[in-house]
Amino acid sequence: MGAILTIIFWLAVQPIIFGQGNLITRAQFARLSLNQRAQVFESTILRIALEEQVDPHLLWTIGFLETRFRPWLRSPVGAEGLMQFMPATAARFNLVNPYQPEPAIRAAARYVRFLSNRFGGRIDSILAGYNAGEGAVDAFLWGKSVRSGKKIINQRGIKT
Repeated sequence: MGAILTIIFWLAVQPIIFGQGNLITRAQFARLSLNQRAQVFESTILRIALEEQVDPHLLWTIGFLETRFRPWLRSPVGAEGLMQFMPATAARFNLVNPYQPEPAIRAAARYVRFLSNRFGGRIDSILAGYNAGEGAVDAFLWGKSVRSGKKIINQRGIKT
């Protein structure tokens, strides 16, 4: 338990380096308003969206919905970093450290492009796939039940 608390403390005081070389501690960044935190990442989101040919509004929306632009977060189910990557998805998109915002935004852009191609550009399906996984979206698009671990997704076979 002591080792975990030491790691958490260490992470809390480590400086965060953002895409433009700005240095700020996590404690300082946490005190910024949501709008200020979003502004820190907007130029990086726009640049990467243009490079990866995806809608920057989708990337911004994911950053907002997943973490409110707090790159140090880890969800109860294990999603990590600004764009909340599960380890398997991070590996699929060659993301080594999901807590580094710029690589996480780039991996998210590639994932969004993949989801856009898979779901015919449907924004609702792209965002749902990003959050719940492609299999969950497929279950509702095709009206089939799918087992995911102990859960059954779309148990009633609803087609959307």
